Amino acid sequence: MKGLLLMISFLWLDTPPAGAQNIARYVSNARSINALGDLAAPYFKTHPYNKSFSVFLQDVLNDPDLQKKVVNRRTDSTFFFVSGTYQRYNPFVYRPTSVRLAIAESEFTDSDTSCYRDTVVYCQLLVTADSTEKARQFVQKEYSRLLRKASRFFTHKSYTMSRANRVAEGEVTDSFISPFAVSPLTIGWGREAATRAYIFSVTLLLKVNGNWAEMVTLPQEPIRAGE
Repeated sequence: MKGLLLMISFLWLDTPPAGAQNIARYVSNARSINALGDLAAPYFKTHPYNKSFSVFLQDVLNDPDLQKKVVNRRTDSTFFFVSGTYQRYNPFVYRPTSVRLAIAESEFTDSDTSCYRDTVVYCQLLVTADSTEKARQFVQKEYSRLLRKASRFFTHKSYTMSRANRVAEGEVTDSFISPFAVSPLTIGWGREAATRAYIFSVTLLLKVNGNWAEMVTLPQEPIRAGE
């Protein structure tokens, strides 16, 4: 269960590259970015798929509704991190206990290519409800709703379930878009260990190149995002 909770909580070129295979990947990446924007828009107050990344960050940092901000600027030895709790923003019909946002740079290492490292960005919306059955129904419903929407755009997925006394206590789905090997979207629900409160999370994984969001690609996937 601890591992599951950790999973939950936590450039566009002017012209495509030459070559039929690269052009196909270029188009796939552009469509993937558009699809991710469509999925993120109903949940994230602002998202990085329809604007430059610097504008996206300014939207977050200057949002007066985002309270309890923690901002760690990037240095030579540390990555950028920002988090906060929305005071009024709530994209759900149900009113949860809190709606939190976190944006974090991190080092990404390909498990199949240990020598490959890159810097990626995680954007996570973490929604905390209470410990009631109504809250459980809410997080499960939102998880299933987004999963259904994502199924229209994603080609395959990986799934993890946590159980306690044969009852589901959490689920996490990583969604993938062919031909990319790294999942750009993780959806999950579960329970906080200390409070037993139900949580629902949407996590975006992206790479910033030339101030624009793009898919995270492995060395064998030479691709830049495109319009």
